[in-house]
This record gives sequence, structure tokens and C-alpha cells, in this order.
Amino acid sequence: MFDKENKRIIAKIEFKGPNLIKGIQFDGLRSLGNVRDFALKYYNENIDEIIFHDCTASLYNQKPKFELIEKYIENLFIPVTVGGGIRNLDDVKKMFDIGADKIAINTAAIHDPNIIFESARIFGSQSVVASVDLYREVINENEQDEFFITHLYTLNGKEKSYVNYKEYLKKISENGAGEILLNVINKDGTGDGCDIKLINEIKSLSNVPIIYSGGVGKIDHIKELFSKSKIDAVALSSVLHYFYYDKFKRQKQLSLRLNNNHDYGNYDFFHDGYGGQKFYNTDKLSIKEIKDKLFT
Repeated sequence: MFDKENKRIIAKIEFKGPNLIKGIQFDGLRSLGNVRDFALKYYNENIDEIIFHDCTASLYNQKPKFELIEKYIENLFIPVTVGGGIRNLDDVKKMFDIGADKIAINTAAIHDPNIIFESARIFGSQSVVASVDLYREVINENEQDEFFITHLYTLNGKEKSYVNYKEYLKKISENGAGEILLNVINKDGTGDGCDIKLINEIKSLSNVPIIYSGGVGKIDHIKELFSKSKIDAVALSSVLHYFYYDKFKRQKQLSLRLNNNHDYGNYDFFHDGYGGQKFYNTDKLSIKEIKDKLFT
């Protein structure tokens, strides 16, 4: 078992407007329900922290939706991180003013890592998270060896950056990032396990605490993550969302917004497959089940 004082279980809520959304490899985003419903449920079931990420703000060059975010995080008395569309120190300050405990910056920091330095200088490193989206491309794979090329992405995984990811990770660590949120694009939503090699490579480049996100589909994946890497926290989405989606559906508490019809597309594809073939396999896990199996 693991020490619950040193390992955190975090819910990662990706949203577009009022809707919690989920995709596979940052693509095919589908609505699963109301952000506030899920956030309150996770809080009431004793999640350690929640990360809120506006998936479309930077992509569409939009400002953070401060009024909406303020409603999402109201009365959540746990650490809350908010990211998406943060471009300057005014955005950072306003996010803290509405109640965020930490801010996560991706695209703006890749364009100008100084925003990490200035945010940490003014508000403290403990409140600044560098969100890093990496895609691992397999160039050669055989029984003896694997060779990857790792790309750094911006705009929610839509635009490849030609910034060297190793140099960038060292830079943001030196600039005062309090944590790194490592999002592995090719693992996202697949449920086929974590990229332990990549995590350990990142840890060799930086001594900043890492939150890992991508590929967790079973309890065993979290156990492997905690036992084979020096990871500090795991951010979960699919395994939680689909469990609580079912609960909301049964209780008829979930309001989905797609021309007043229920949008089950992503859920059905993920669990039932297409044309008789099931592509992905993720267990549906409650927060209690995860913590019981990891910490007791």
C-alpha cells in the first residue's frame, strides 16, 4: 500500500462552456454532463484536488471564462487548479481573485516562459502549475528496443511546437513552476496504461513535483504508476467520469446539452466500440474504491 499523505488523487475536469467533455487523445470531444454536477460529486466523495481545464479557450484565442469558472469552484474546500486561456499576469491575478488556489499555464508559457517566472515571483511557486502536453511518436519498435520522438504541443494538443521539450522542462523548473502537469496526448482516454518511461525521463530533467495524466484505465495502472515512478499525484478523468456518469444517469440528475437530446456518443463508442470492434477498455471506478485499494 501507499502513503496517502504523499500521493494525491486528483480529478481532471475538461470543459467547454457549461459542459464537462471528454475525448480520446485530445480529439473527438463529447459532452458528458454539467461541470458543476461532477465537481460537487467529486468534492463530496473526498477527491484530494480538482483540476479544471477549459479545452477551447487558447485554441479559439478566448479569454478565460471567469464568471463561469467562479461558479464551478464555489464552495469547493479543496485545492483547485484552473487552466485554459491564461495569457498574462492580469489573467493570473483575476483567477486567484475568483478563488482558484493554483493556475495552470500551457500555451502562453511555451511562447514566453517568463510568465511562469513572474507568476511565481508575485504569487508564489506553490500556486503555479506548468501544464505540459507531450506526444510520444513510436519510430521503431521491436522486442529488444523502442525508439520514440517526443513532441511538445500547444493549443490543447492541436499545434506542434518546435521548442525542445527537454530544454523547456528545465527552463520552467528553473523559472519557479511549483508543479508540472504532464499530459501524455497519445495515452489520453485510451485506458491502456501510463507511460512510466516518459515520467522517469521527465523526473531526471526536473526536481519539480509531477502530476501525471493519461492512460489510466484500471487500479493496477495507478499502483504501477506509484510504485515504478517518483510521481507525486495522478489526475484522473475517464475512470471517474464514466462511473459517475452512470450514477447521474440512473438518478436522472444529469442534464446534457445537445439540441435537448442526450449525447451518449463518446460513452457508447468508448465502451461498445464501432462495427463490432471495441477499441478502448477503461474500468469505471469510484473515488472510494480507488482510495480503499491504494491506501488501506
